[in-house]
Amino acid sequence: MPDNFETSNDSHDPDDKHNPNDPCDSKTPAIPHTPDDLAALGIYKIPTSATWATVAAGLLARLDALRPGHLIELGFTVDYREVAWVTVYRSESDVITASGPFGPYECKDRSTWSWDPVDEGGQPARNSLVSHAVIGFLKALDGIPENRELVSFNGAAHFRMATPSSGFVNRESQWDNYREHRTGAQIDHLLHYGHAIPLGRGHTQKYVDENFPGWSWSELLTVFKAADIFLGRAGSPPRCHPTVKAIHFTDARTWQVEWLSGEITRSA
Repeated sequence: MPDNFETSNDSHDPDDKHNPNDPCDSKTPAIPHTPDDLAALGIYKIPTSATWATVAAGLLARLDALRPGHLIELGFTVDYREVAWVTVYRSESDVITASGPFGPYECKDRSTWSWDPVDEGGQPARNSLVSHAVIGFLKALDGIPENRELVSFNGAAHFRMATPSSGFVNRESQWDNYREHRTGAQIDHLLHYGHAIPLGRGHTQKYVDENFPGWSWSELLTVFKAADIFLGRAGSPPRCHPTVKAIHFTDARTWQVEWLSGEITRSA
């Protein structure tokens, strides 16, 4: 990952105990063990062997630590590709609002749920309702295998806790100046066409024309290489970097990349 990134309020993945490319590596916190540790850390990853019940418990722990004016972003990956994410925001007036899904499996009508303010004694029950609603929603999305635990399809959940200034609320508005908005999963699917056979038979450009109108294959490659999300593989189709959440771009000189870690890289 390039080093010209801006870091949001999120910390790094606690499972990564040493990252030589991270200038703040010496300050990386220890692996958390309690909800308070998780709240202080700001981000953690549930192992791929987790069950849906484990994900629900992880969200509930985050809700218990959610302060007014802050939000939770729950991202869901399958085989390390993020397929959807949901935001849960607690307003200064103590209204909790959840919205989703974002990502390549968006519904035509995005769903939004709200829960009214409660006193301190009623917060555990409200948090339980929020967790149940969000997890039930994720389980029913296209792209999520039905009636199967996460371990059977290499699923994982990722949580971030942040303030709205980090850009997670009303996320679309900050990208309005870019021509294209694509998820890492969508770029990865496109790059599967980057092999001699589909290129030679015209299948690659046909896919580009249908899904990236107005672009050529070579133009898109120039963007992906400039953004450092292109992974070449000798004898095999290239891949999108597996930790790319989304890329927003106009051309090879104007782009921003959202990473699963919460970092954002951008053109100079």
